[in-house]
Amino acid sequence: MASNSSEQNEWYTTSCGHSIFILPVRYQDLIFIGQGTYGIVVRATDTTTGKYVAIKKLLHPFQTDTHAKRTYREL
Repeated sequence: MASNSSEQNEWYTTSCGHSIFILPVRYQDLIFIGQGTYGIVVRATDTTTGKYVAIKKLLHPFQTDTHAKRTYREL
């Protein structure tokens, strides 16, 4: 489980790959990985663990019923 640090409540806005991300401050140094029909994927460094993580931002996740079903499957 996540720790109860105040860092969990701190967010920042950044852009990567022509997209805006609003992320917890623990995720830094975003690098564009790729973009597909349904979203964009970036790599970030988790400053708490020191490991790389992948972050996917879905574009228009609830635009249609089909998009909503695909979004649900991504979870």
